[in-house]
Amino acid sequence: MNCPICGAAVPDGAAVCPTCGAQISAQGYQVPPQQFAQTANDQQQYSPVQPGYVQQPQAGYGAPQPGYGQQPQAGYGAPQPGYGAPMGMGIGASMAASMTFSKLLQLIGAFFIMLSPLFHWLSIKVSAFGMSQKQGINLFKMASKDDGLGKSIFFVYALFILLCGLALLIMELADYLPQVQAMKAKMQSIPQVGAYIELVLVGVVLLFMLLTIFNGEVVDGLKEAREMLKQAKSLGASGHANRGIGPWICFIGIICSAVSRVMKLMNKDLDQMVPIMRK
Repeated sequence: MNCPICGAAVPDGAAVCPTCGAQISAQGYQVPPQQFAQTANDQQQYSPVQPGYVQQPQAGYGAPQPGYGQQPQAGYGAPQPGYGAPMGMGIGASMAASMTFSKLLQLIGAFFIMLSPLFHWLSIKVSAFGMSQKQGINLFKMASKDDGLGKSIFFVYALFILLCGLALLIMELADYLPQVQAMKAKMQSIPQVGAYIELVLVGVVLLFMLLTIFNGEVVDGLKEAREMLKQAKSLGASGHANRGIGPWICFIGIICSAVSRVMKLMNKDLDQMVPIMRK
């Protein structure tokens, strides 16, 4: 007969296999516990782990799902593009990175033009006997009958100067605001006008400033105020009567806004001539 464990030939009537030591009896065979690890067949029969188990984990609790943790989807809790960076800081950073001397000059000029109608365009001050009286009139109030000259044309001048300054400011900020950049590009694409439109706005501001300064009623009003102040000074009073700071602020804004644009039309680069902020 043959051993049912190792297959070796066993003499008839033998109780133990001479090869593997398995006990053989008429009821079957028994394998000693110490022989379990020595026989491959025993390992297959008694191993608690079945072939293929654990090699192919099934999707379920605790098993990594396909794509889990690899590509986070956009949604709640996922970082959105640009989220977390304040817009003001984003614009400021981009302005600081691309700022040049000519751009800075144009920004200052646009601010000065836009704010100039709010400053005094007429200023009169009289001091006498320890008392002082001062009156400052901005370009909007010059249209008032109570505090100014009572001519509505001054309100029109003030409004156009403010709007031109605001338009120049928006055009300068268009390089940092995508919503306005497309509009600026479209304006600049207008034949024969697009390249000069900013300079035209500066020219309009200059025109309204000159119309205000040399207006007949403004000139006559200043002349009358200076005559009265001259008589008051002969009695020991002091003071002044002038055009105020408004026209000067407007004039500085015009110069700052026009210099780099005129030089650009002359094919000259202001940033190369004044390399203060050259990148």
